Amino acid sequence: MVKKDYSLNKEPANKQRLAEYIMDDQWIINFLKRSEIGHIATRWGNQPFITPNTFYFNDEKREIIFHSNIVGRVRSNIERHPEVCFEASEYGRFLSSNIALEFSMQYQSVICFGKIRVIEDHEEKNHGYTN
Repeated sequence: MVKKDYSLNKEPANKQRLAEYIMDDQWIINFLKRSEIGHIATRWGNQPFITPNTFYFNDEKREIIFHSNIVGRVRSNIERHPEVCFEASEYGRFLSSNIALEFSMQYQSVICFGKIRVIEDHEEKNHGYTN
């Protein structure tokens, strides 16, 4: 198992992440392959939008493929701003407490950052639909 050195990433959220909660690449791949619904965050100017969507994870190319309308908010947003964030999660256990501020919930999630592109090639589209 290859461990990545996440200490080089100086983003604020990663400073708060405990090392034991950082999962390796294979865990992330397996999670994305079994997940069915994710949320893609796009933006129109300075206004962010988040949209739930079904998706397919191509582990060979390490790409997330999802369907979108030809005309709609997601398509319009990504044509102007290809930078996106994608999240998939699974609900775990509810952790009750007699004190309202101390209850919690367990869950697992993967968050990905990257640039999105519209698949124009007919064969490439069909491959994404059939997997």
